[in-house]
Amino acid sequence: MDLTKFAHWRVTVGYLFALFYLILAKPTSLFFFVLGIEVAIFGLIFRIWAAGYLHKSVELTVCGPYGYVRHPLYLGSFLLGCGFCIASTSFHYWIRSIVIWSVFVLGFSIFYLPQMFLEEKGLEKTFGEKYHHYSKKVPRFLPNLSRYKSEKISSFSYSLYRKNIEYLALFGFVILVLILTVRYLYGEESSVNEKIFSWRRIENKSFDINEKLLFLIKWGIIPAGHATLEVPEKVMVNERSAYRIISRAWSNSLFDVLYKVRDHNESLLDIESLCSLGYEKHIREGRYSKDEKVVYDQENGLAHIEGDKTVVPIPAYVLDILSGLYFLRTQDIKLSDSYFLDVNTGEKNWQLEVKVLNHEKVKVPLGEFNCWLIEPFLKQEGIFQHKGRVLIWLTADEKKIPVLMRTKIPFGSIVAELVEIKRDEVNTLQ
Repeated sequence: MDLTKFAHWRVTVGYLFALFYLILAKPTSLFFFVLGIEVAIFGLIFRIWAAGYLHKSVELTVCGPYGYVRHPLYLGSFLLGCGFCIASTSFHYWIRSIVIWSVFVLGFSIFYLPQMFLEEKGLEKTFGEKYHHYSKKVPRFLPNLSRYKSEKISSFSYSLYRKNIEYLALFGFVILVLILTVRYLYGEESSVNEKIFSWRRIENKSFDINEKLLFLIKWGIIPAGHATLEVPEKVMVNERSAYRIISRAWSNSLFDVLYKVRDHNESLLDIESLCSLGYEKHIREGRYSKDEKVVYDQENGLAHIEGDKTVVPIPAYVLDILSGLYFLRTQDIKLSDSYFLDVNTGEKNWQLEVKVLNHEKVKVPLGEFNCWLIEPFLKQEGIFQHKGRVLIWLTADEKKIPVLMRTKIPFGSIVAELVEIKRDEVNTLQ
């Protein structure tokens, strides 16, 4: 077979695969994206290293990377391809990821592996016993840890690197990385959102306006302050009707000396779709403070962070951390189930997992209640900063009112016990 024609087809297929890859690749995982680029960089460096030693059809190259593996250029190409496949691996687009990996492995097997054997036959024909001895000592594709010992000593040549036109691989690498980076940062998270957004309908029989819950906050057995959760009113947000939900937490005068708390959070929860239309928080806990206000454009899949004018793509029907609790109250909770909610906190989108751990009775100052014990896995601030587990007891009825909460703070644990409910349906809980 003519090596020149085979190589021509191999290069053409390589360009076609790059085009195919750019059409399908949708990176959504930062971990896979960074890992893949690192692997691809290693492959590119290996190709550059090999190109600076290769004397095509002039002499048998046994120095540099050729002292460890017979086909370092193809090994570099394999690592480059694997790196870009890893970078685009996505659980959101797992079918695309499988197709990309399959096409790459199949293409490499069809066009690169035969090329290795053909080149070896040509080298054996040209260099005879010298190549035969070299091929016995140096593996074809998986490098040796020890270098092949040769009388010839040479060093990396930049002129050879240019002569072998390896800078084209560097140019292609930079272009691909730039395109993938832009696509990851600005395109792919928003594609999780439906391109044609429609407001969903979710029935809510758990809460309504004028509900106000008052909690006693204790540090161990010591009264530390109070907290409230309330839905004072309905408001209009861009022609959408929304619940205005407020949470407050404050430490008492005695506890202020140790750890002063003045927290205020507000959420605007769309009444029909039960997704967030806006969120703001003002956290004051000890020396820690945080202020933030976010407006959610659900129809366009964007979160607008006020102040720094940042715009962040969001998943469809995203919730904030406060509205997530009220959304969960509307769900049909079952023992041992897990619930996954798409949550945004400013510049970050993440998935809140809530596990239903048990069904048990709890006693608080307001009385004794049958409850679901749930555990949310939080990543951001709520009522008090926390370190460790957060446990919440919700009444095991249609209302699913939180009656008890336990969480960690930097110097111990905090318990919130329900002491008062202000709403017309109080008696239904007894």
